[in-house]
Amino acid sequence: MAVTITGCSSTKPILNLQNEPVIEDISISDVTQIEVQEAIIAAGAKLGWTGEIIEPGLIDATLQLRTHEAVVAISYSDKQYSINYKSSKNLEYKDGNIHKNYNRWVANLSKTIKEQVIYRASLTGDEAIVNTSEGMSIWEVDGDRKVSAIRIMSTGVGLNSVLFSEGTHTIGGMVVKRQLKIGSVDYKAKHEYLIDYVIEDNKIYYWVKDLTDNVVVYGTDRKSQ
Repeated sequence: MAVTITGCSSTKPILNLQNEPVIEDISISDVTQIEVQEAIIAAGAKLGWTGEIIEPGLIDATLQLRTHEAVVAISYSDKQYSINYKSSKNLEYKDGNIHKNYNRWVANLSKTIKEQVIYRASLTGDEAIVNTSEGMSIWEVDGDRKVSAIRIMSTGVGLNSVLFSEGTHTIGGMVVKRQLKIGSVDYKAKHEYLIDYVIEDNKIYYWVKDLTDNVVVYGTDRKSQ
């Protein structure tokens, strides 16, 4: 995603989107607020935005491109969502105007959110992207060492990363203290995976193990515990 800042002539009135319907096709079934939340996080990750769940119904998303940064607040329900400017760096924001690239990024984010909502609405039962077979848990080991793991069942439908955001995660009700993204994994359909990580000395070590084939597919297997 390229960005070129050339001067004030490139600025436009800032684009804020209000009460956008999550589904415009009346033939598609309703979705839940959790599904909308997952769609927002997935859409942002696809486009390079980092999502942080502030509370149920509110996500802050940040896009960083070299020295440029845009932050938006996304409020949402099971029916609609809004994307509002929150802050920026090096995007010429002044008096309600901002570099035109920002508006393009927001419009593209909105478009991708709707695509992700439709994708989720079209999946039911065992076609769901991720089905948890064991909930997430966190416990302390030797003071500041934290260990957590989750088992998931993948259908292999477009799932190539798992994003854990600060707060209560929608998979297993897990709570983490920082954001994690585990990606670059070729999840196979109907395989069970163990996603495992350790926080130690302010560093994160994580692994993905294919329990069906009994092989580590990302990172290094944890030998202790």
